[in-house]
Amino acid sequence: MQLVIFTKRRIRTRVQNCPDEIPRKATKKNESNEKLRISCVSKSIEKKLVANLDWLSEEWSQAQENKEANNGSSFLPSWYYDESTDNQYAYLNSLGVEINKGKLNKGEMSDLIGIFKPIDDRNKELLKFFKVPLTGLNQTKARYEVNKLLSNPENVTTWEQRPANTLQKEFYRFFSLKAPAGLTFSEAKTFIDEFERDYDGDFEYHLEDLKTDEQIEFFKRNQLLLEDWRNFEEIVLEFEDSEFRDSYEIKKPTISLMRKAIAELKKENVTMEDASSDIELVVEKLLQIKPELSKA
Repeated sequence: MQLVIFTKRRIRTRVQNCPDEIPRKATKKNESNEKLRISCVSKSIEKKLVANLDWLSEEWSQAQENKEANNGSSFLPSWYYDESTDNQYAYLNSLGVEINKGKLNKGEMSDLIGIFKPIDDRNKELLKFFKVPLTGLNQTKARYEVNKLLSNPENVTTWEQRPANTLQKEFYRFFSLKAPAGLTFSEAKTFIDEFERDYDGDFEYHLEDLKTDEQIEFFKRNQLLLEDWRNFEEIVLEFEDSEFRDSYEIKKPTISLMRKAIAELKKENVTMEDASSDIELVVEKLLQIKPELSKA
């Protein structure tokens, strides 16, 4: 079993036996160099862990300094400093990593687990947009890179003014609306949010604003479509999740292919709500239409 020893402020690694006791030395008030002793079940897991410890310990050190200075962090969530959970320790153990000595908080444990997970699709999209190389990145490293990028207000503006994404454009198509030329992400988001507010809620609440039978029928149509859209959106977002796709051993389908699968299911009297509730129906239909989506 390979052993890794590191501190939150300074890191060193060993592949020989750990000493029974690792000394702790206070460096200043309320600060200690508590060392952690970690064991890995294989050399490959240890290699991945060690490759990320230098930059990660710097992030943890900065987070701790921010906490002690009582000024928080520019992007860490409020739960970051909470106590880690038994589920986190169990999940880390399932990855082949065990903390034998020392303790991590909830955010640090999440960071450690994320070293062994792929980049989230949303973060991958953002990093590609800003031309950040993805080679060597994992979920945690990518998350920190994204947070640093978005700590710059100019980058936030640039990101919000990016072209509308595929799902937003699909919203326009779904409701038989023409998307404006040069539509940006923020413009589409504003339009969609307002559209949903306009057609959301009980029909009777909106009735006084509807003057003609044509307006009433148009409203009812869009309200029913909105229910279908929300189910369709949920289905699309499921397939954008890499962990979900891995669980079904399926590659990421295009939105047009998902649209086709839903249309085929409707012919079999499967409603959009049924498809959203039983996502396996969609998976099976996608593989039936395009078998090469299978990873198996």
